[in-house]
Amino acid sequence: MAISFYWDDGTLVYDGDEPSSAAEAWEITMQKWQRIRDYLEAGEKVENPGGCDTCGLCMFYGARVDWLLDCEQCPIGMSGHVACDGTPYITFMFAIVNNELDEARHAVYREIEFLERIRDGNQKNGKGIRH
Repeated sequence: MAISFYWDDGTLVYDGDEPSSAAEAWEITMQKWQRIRDYLEAGEKVENPGGCDTCGLCMFYGARVDWLLDCEQCPIGMSGHVACDGTPYITFMFAIVNNELDEARHAVYREIEFLERIRDGNQKNGKGIRH
């Protein structure tokens, strides 16, 4: 599977393959946030992180089609955070909208840690795996 991101004037764009497994979905999602982290650390301003169009989990679990119905099947939704509500992603979005770059950087690190905890917990107990 080819994973490919690029930046277009502050907007993250995904132009790789769609994930065909939960593992691939996680890999795309983690790479997304690592790219955002690296972009911010290079002193660049994120205008748009791409939302569901750059999230492997959204791609795999169908949230790009109808997040109200399908987001609950995503491991993030299953952890009680439907539509990523209450996650560091929301804090990150408020920070970039308000041009609070330090808060955006901190939120990216918290989001990566949050995702790692969910991913690692799902690997141990099998939750969030679409059959």
